[in-house]
Amino acid sequence: MTYLLIFDLRGGSTASRRRVNRHLARVARRVQQSVWEFKDMRALRGAVELIASVGGRTIAFIKSDRLLLDVSQVRQVLRRMSHVRQGREDFERKCLT
Repeated sequence: MTYLLIFDLRGGSTASRRRVNRHLARVARRVQQSVWEFKDMRALRGAVELIASVGGRTIAFIKSDRLLLDVSQVRQVLRRMSHVRQGREDFERKCLT
């Protein structure tokens, strides 16, 4: 199975950004800036944990040959993702409403 990871590193140091990008280059294939393709779930999980440890946000998808989300749905998911820093309870409440 193939997975896609989209991430955002706002702020933070250049060293953190460089460390994340070097790690991703070792374990994944770059599709686009901030979008990486993984073949291995463990590698994906490790990348997500690394990005979270430097204050970044992530969202992952299972790659498919079919279009699963249109542009408006992707934007909606990314808007929800921006609430992660407010705490998990607030995030879950906003997703359910």
